[in-house]
Amino acid sequence: MDSTSRKLIPLNRRWHQALLAVIRHPDQANIHHFRVSVKKLRVLTSVLPDRWKATSELKKSFRRIDQLFDQAGMVREGQLHLKLLEEITPKPPEKFLSRLNNRTSEAMQEFETALAKCPKQQMQKLWISLECEIENLDGRDFLLHLNKKLEAEFKAIHRRLAPGRSNPRLHDLRIHLRRAYELVGILRLISGNPELDAIITSLHHLIDAIGNWHDLKGLSKNLALEGKRAERSDAGQNIAELQKAVKRSLERHEAQIDLLLEEARQEPSSPDQG
Repeated sequence: MDSTSRKLIPLNRRWHQALLAVIRHPDQANIHHFRVSVKKLRVLTSVLPDRWKATSELKKSFRRIDQLFDQAGMVREGQLHLKLLEEITPKPPEKFLSRLNNRTSEAMQEFETALAKCPKQQMQKLWISLECEIENLDGRDFLLHLNKKLEAEFKAIHRRLAPGRSNPRLHDLRIHLRRAYELVGILRLISGNPELDAIITSLHHLIDAIGNWHDLKGLSKNLALEGKRAERSDAGQNIAELQKAVKRSLERHEAQIDLLLEEARQEPSSPDQG
């Protein structure tokens, strides 16, 4: 086993440990950790040769993980919207709060049911199969493939940052930023190059800023639907005031994102990978 394999093995173990943790205790922290670990798993497997995941059993395992990831995302979205609501107003409209709580509870029940049915042996086989593949990696080939992936992601990012694009599609941009962030993280792990830390930090700040904007956008859409229900009642005024507060918060986040995007345009199109 070469040094690259030894450094990558903990990444593989992390998603499996996160899955077992969320099965035991599907609390907010474990749900978040599970989703983060799956994002890392997806990027790691994208760099590996395709041959190892060609079997129908492994494809089925990945579909199961993707389903759990999406269901966890529904829970996470509800939890974040409730948290945002609490931060924006001390007294949210009761009916809206009740509906949001109910949706989040229903999403949690569905997620817990899916976790109870999760085939642990099948997941363990996936973990073992991936570990065997990592142990037998050719470190130089892996690094070449990693650099190609990384270069492609940074090109995709900078196409979306090109001057003249007044409103880049932030959700699409964030997907590429997240992939680049994970790829640079793997490169940092393998190379031990501390100069990559600044790139990782910059990517993280932009990902977080767009993520916060995305969460507020989701809450804003829910409020718009609630406003239609309540427009002829006393609650309609409360919803309208809350929508204004969310809009102001969105504008602040958009201004922050604009600054970060301008900084990103000044950076090199890809990190110096040596």
